[in-house]
Amino acid sequence: MPWGVKGFIPRSHLVEKENIEALKGQKLTVVVLEIDRAKEKLVLSNRLASRAATFSQLTVGQLVNGKVTGLRPFGAFVDFDGNTGLLHIGQISNRRVNNLEELFKVGQPVTAMIANLEEGRGRIALSMKHFEFYPGEVLEKMAEVMAEAEERLDRAQKNLLNPPIA
Repeated sequence: MPWGVKGFIPRSHLVEKENIEALKGQKLTVVVLEIDRAKEKLVLSNRLASRAATFSQLTVGQLVNGKVTGLRPFGAFVDFDGNTGLLHIGQISNRRVNNLEELFKVGQPVTAMIANLEEGRGRIALSMKHFEFYPGEVLEKMAEVMAEAEERLDRAQKNLLNPPIA
C-alpha cells in the first residue's frame, strides 16, 4: 500500500471490537475489501484476514468455546477465536427446538463442536447435539452438557462421523 493512502476498517471487520483504543499504533493483518482510486478510498478487513489465517487450523470435530453474537429463526451465530460459526437449530439437540430465545441470549458462552467447514464460502457449521447421551439432554441440562463437552468429545466425534442408525 503506498504511503499517504489511508485505509478504513469498519468496526464490524475488526477481530477485537471491544477496545478500539488499544489498537492505536498496533500492526494489523488485513485484506482489502474495496479500492476507489478516484476517492482515494481503501476499505480493509482485519476479521477476514484473521479468518483466512485461522481457517486452515480448524478441523471437523474440533471443540470450540465461544459466545452467541446473534439469533435468527434458523440458528445462533457463535464467535470463537476470531471466527463466526452457525449453530443451526437442527444441530442443537436430537429433539426439536421450538424457541432459540428460550435457550440462548446474545453474549452467552457456548461450547460446541465443528460439524462442517466450507472454506471457499467461509462457512463454519457448529453442533451440540452429538454431545447428548439421550435426545433432548442439551435442552434439559445445557450447562451440564457444555461443562462435560471435553469429556464427551471422543464419543461426539464418532457420532458426527458415523451417525447411529435410527
